[in-house]
Amino acid sequence: MLVHQNGVVKMRPDMPLGAAALIGCGVTTGVGAVFKTAKIEPGSTVCVVGAGGIGLSAIQGARIAGAGRVIAVDMTPAKLETAQVCGATDVINAAEVDDVVNAVRELTGGGVDYSFEAIGRKETVEQVWKMARMGGTAVVISAILAILLWGTFAGFTIHALRLAAGNGTYLIHGTNNPIAVGLAVTHGCIRMYPEDVEAL
Repeated sequence: MLVHQNGVVKMRPDMPLGAAALIGCGVTTGVGAVFKTAKIEPGSTVCVVGAGGIGLSAIQGARIAGAGRVIAVDMTPAKLETAQVCGATDVINAAEVDDVVNAVRELTGGGVDYSFEAIGRKETVEQVWKMARMGGTAVVISAILAILLWGTFAGFTIHALRLAAGNGTYLIHGTNNPIAVGLAVTHGCIRMYPEDVEAL
């Protein structure tokens, strides 16, 4: 395989390949969403929906960045326990609450400063957008290619995104390709200004 030198990182010979794979993909994706895409500030309230490899990495990134409160949402108790080890201050078992968005809003008194989606489901994408407080930021880490290439993901279509000052920022993490359907593309992510994301 031939790759550009910018896409190559030299590893120590004793580096376990399993650990290298995690660091090279899930860790850089989750932590990168926190530091590079959202750029969270110390003391912020954060919610990460999905406590798999990428979500756990986002939780650790939020802790490292100095978030004041980090909420993990998942349906698996073992993943929520691991999330607490990784830095989650609060956990919500989505299987045990009627409405995840309301649970997060009640816990935070109105919503989080930053919410991250790390599962890739239509329902969870909608949830992170709704749980961000007024003026907050929602970051979709997963399922970027389907949204970018076709403007849709599992029945979720992006329509008429418009500028609306003060209502928050919606970011899709993980692309350097400016090929999005009429969206304003910024460095490394697509910035979508608010609220007109319709579910079909």
